Amino acid sequence: MDFRILGPLEVRDRGRPIELPRRKQRAVLAILLLRRGEIVSSDVLVDGLWGEDPPPTARAALHNYVAQLRRALGPGLVLSRAGSYLLDIAPEQIDVGRFERLTAEGRAALGEERVEKLREALMLWRGPPLADLAFEPFAANEASRLEELRTAALEELIDAKLSLGASAELVAELEALITEHPFRERLRGQLMLALYRAGRQAEALEAYQEARRTLADELGIEPSAPLRELEQALLRQDPSVAAPVRVAREIAAPQEKRRKTVTVLFADVVYPVTLDPELLRETSLAVLKTMRGVLEGHGAMIEQRSGDEVMAVFGVPRSHEDDALRAARAATELQIEITALVHVLEPDRKEGVDLRVAIRVVDDVHVGDIGVASSQHLGQAEENARLVGDGGQDGVRRHGTRLSIGVDQDVRRADEQQVRHDRPPEGVPPFAAVLHGSGGPGQPGQRERHRFE
Repeated sequence: MDFRILGPLEVRDRGRPIELPRRKQRAVLAILLLRRGEIVSSDVLVDGLWGEDPPPTARAALHNYVAQLRRALGPGLVLSRAGSYLLDIAPEQIDVGRFERLTAEGRAALGEERVEKLREALMLWRGPPLADLAFEPFAANEASRLEELRTAALEELIDAKLSLGASAELVAELEALITEHPFRERLRGQLMLALYRAGRQAEALEAYQEARRTLADELGIEPSAPLRELEQALLRQDPSVAAPVRVAREIAAPQEKRRKTVTVLFADVVYPVTLDPELLRETSLAVLKTMRGVLEGHGAMIEQRSGDEVMAVFGVPRSHEDDALRAARAATELQIEITALVHVLEPDRKEGVDLRVAIRVVDDVHVGDIGVASSQHLGQAEENARLVGDGGQDGVRRHGTRLSIGVDQDVRRADEQQVRHDRPPEGVPPFAAVLHGSGGPGQPGQRERHRFE
């Protein structure tokens, strides 16, 4: 089971969303998630749900909410401990647990690995934390704490990029962050460094003066010693502030436009509820490995969001004219490969698995913050996958594997253009064939692989 609070509260069990319709019921779960592995007293829960003026029936209502949670989540998760409660889950079952692990690994790593770990951590964010519970008494402080963790991770990511030689490409991103967080001196210093290393020394020094004016006018204080020392180092053109010699491959490549169009593919796998837990774990790991191999083979940047969900972005770090078509071909190959894999792992099962895919073209994405930007557009793609997965028109089942694809009109138009001007290789159907399927039960697709550079 997977829990998410880095955005609206969500719960999924083997890819299926669990509905928690009552806001107070979701609030109880959110409080327990924020204190996962800890015993939480009824007093803390009542205070978090109603603040300083709880109703006379608060404790009875709390017991009802907990009982509803247990029915929704199943046995063994919400435990009672002498008038208190404990949510018994592993850190990897909640997105903030994965975020904390990835940020810790990023801070301990070096070079490009550091960038990748921090970027992967930030891609777990789907919007403001606890967005659907923002007006609950407990939420304001917790949301602020989580936002602070996100901003600190962004600062770490920018430091990592600066250490690899990035400069001009960070300026717009830093200016936007400073507008949002005008008193964070670390961001101010990073902007000064990025401008200086891009050959814009005068603007770097003006950025310091702007920081000084803001701090003096709004807070009545002077910049901290590290920021003052950085300004002096820039004035002296000290070697310590020069760009490093070692440059990351992605940064060393010719820079494309800072805003670009990318194609986002969202895929998840839903397994039968009757599947044995041990076999489920084995199958899930093998399926995720296969999904990564297929998507990376078609040139996508991969992120495993949670559980059995994967997001792939086509067009990063470099764009291709056929990015939308690559995504469509990848979806077809995903079905073929997962069909074969599940048939090997579970040859005697009559129930299949559902592979749900949504493909969406996203315009005007900031390259410097590709993970966060694309994640903001993922909700519609995910909803497309769910809607298509519930119907049968666009799904086709082969050897027990059902493929459901959601698509926006930009992808359809991109594919039509590619089919007219660049016919796909034989054996790889155009996107129309992906949408409507080909063949039927007992007619597997061709396991021919195609790679595009």
